[in-house]
Amino acid sequence: MRATIREPGYLDAGPVLSAFDAVPDGLPRRHRRENTPRRSPVRTPFVRSLCLSILTLGWPAGNAAAGPVTGRVLDPAGRAVPGANVIALERASIVATTSTDPRGVFTVTVPDAGRFEIRVAVEGFHAQPVSVDGTPDARNVGEVNLRVSAVSESVVVSGAHVEIPLSHATSSITVLTGDALAARQIETVADVLRTVPGLAVVSQGGRGALTSVFPRGGESDYTLVFVDGVQTNAIGGGFDFAHLPTVNIDRIEIVRGPQSALYGSNAIGSVVRIVTRKDGPPSVEGIVEAGSFGTRRLTAATAGSRREWNWGASAERFESDGMNGRLSDAGETIVNDDYVRYSAQAAGGWRLDDRAGVRGEFGYGRDERGFPGPFGSNPHRRGERTCAGRTPGFCLFR
Repeated sequence: MRATIREPGYLDAGPVLSAFDAVPDGLPRRHRRENTPRRSPVRTPFVRSLCLSILTLGWPAGNAAAGPVTGRVLDPAGRAVPGANVIALERASIVATTSTDPRGVFTVTVPDAGRFEIRVAVEGFHAQPVSVDGTPDARNVGEVNLRVSAVSESVVVSGAHVEIPLSHATSSITVLTGDALAARQIETVADVLRTVPGLAVVSQGGRGALTSVFPRGGESDYTLVFVDGVQTNAIGGGFDFAHLPTVNIDRIEIVRGPQSALYGSNAIGSVVRIVTRKDGPPSVEGIVEAGSFGTRRLTAATAGSRREWNWGASAERFESDGMNGRLSDAGETIVNDDYVRYSAQAAGGWRLDDRAGVRGEFGYGRDERGFPGPFGSNPHRRGERTCAGRTPGFCLFR
């Protein structure tokens, strides 16, 4: 008696038939591996995500807006810093955010009552917070000078379900920005997570093979994954990190430790939140790469904002032949080891002010991964057992 895994998560006990065995009446006919052309290998296509969400913000009750708070952000050399994130806080709660213009000038509006802190977030720098009081009059806080620092301020959501500064978070949080990923030429989220303390990333093979994350010694289904606020875990909590590209990512937040009080039972070990670019100065970028093992990668991305409108979109095509055509240690030619990935994402929105707006998002992904069988054996040879159905699996021998 042998057992065959025909579909992921289901064990079907019964006899395993070779490609040359006759199929008894009443049993479903299985796919014959030797009938598959050499250049048309058995694959597992899978549509990873397809979602459309619309978010409308309401008008919460609150104090009237005061006069604007303005200032200018300068680096240690006294030069203007464009694109710096400016955050207005009231008792650790974010009330407004903005970015500096090409001259390093920012303008942020806060309520007309209370006491607030103005913080500046720039990767690799730190600035002392500036305190301001809410009044109906406009104020200028002058120059905000940055200094080089290993710890930078950032806005995170994963640690409290709402936007808070990283310096106010009580959980162990790592924030990796898209600029840092581009500088390190990291192309998949799985490779990003390998650099995070407390996470063990395990891959079951080459590119496209099942990749799992084990947080702080926990199981692979202990990590909750969000992409632009949408939970993407499979039923049961598992998630395959092999097919997530880093194209057009603004930041990745990783919260280590149990977060079930905020997110439920799936967040036993950690939370990974991926945020894509959707605003800022309009930009367009693309990448064309090629390398060994027949690897080819093509990406395109755009993001920006203009007046009340903002957008972000990206697309990627990745191909790799893997070890196809090479000889194994047993002298057999390896086939069916290639991998193809397609992904696309788009988001757009209209925002009247900080209190109201409409937003729509769309995501799509598809990947195909060949299964070459055990290296050193030839799956086409007569007499060898090969398990194959609609989803290729493995034979478990007693």
